Amino acid sequence: MYPEDDLPKRTAAVRDLQQCEVQGKSTIGLNAGKDRTLRNAGTAGAIGAAATASALIVRKSNDVFTNAAAAGVAGGVGVLIKGALEANHPDRVYEEFIKQCMKKRGHQVLGWR
Repeated sequence: MYPEDDLPKRTAAVRDLQQCEVQGKSTIGLNAGKDRTLRNAGTAGAIGAAATASALIVRKSNDVFTNAAAAGVAGGVGVLIKGALEANHPDRVYEEFIKQCMKKRGHQVLGWR
């Protein structure tokens, strides 16, 4: 909304946005990528463990599996933390849905904050 918009126009825009948000959340969800985060954490952990085990085998380390497990856990935890930080932010599909919904109602969305 622009600062020069009058109160009725602002009120209508807020009402339209709230209706679009309800439609978006019920249709596609706020952040449908949350489920992928758990899969990505497991994948990152497995990749980290495999990479570390391979490197340690090449170096002939005596503690290959302990080090590989630690790397796997670290990789998985890193992806989970990243996912948790992003979980409350709408994903791109949701944002596009809101933009299209608002456009249909006569509004122009410039961006998100």
